[in-house]
Amino acid sequence: MTSQEKLSALFAENPNYLKEIENFSTPEQVANYLEQKGVTVTSGDLIRYASESVTELDDAALARVAGGAWTNNDDNDRSVVTGAIAFGVMVK
Repeated sequence: MTSQEKLSALFAENPNYLKEIENFSTPEQVANYLEQKGVTVTSGDLIRYASESVTELDDAALARVAGGAWTNNDDNDRSVVTGAIAFGVMVK
């Protein structure tokens, strides 16, 4: 199993880990946090995982974000912002 597959399984089993890593500002901090949870990964593993997790936006999704558009749907906007923060933390 690759490190990306391990990370996918880990986050699927423990979604609260993603919430907690939003508080970190570097991949090294995320790697240290996960090591405390018994998972050994490198910052490179985390960056590869984040880059492989990104998909292209379809036209509708692109239209919603182009120019900073906001959907005014609290659940949707919250998930978009949370996802962007979590992804940004991993690739800094």
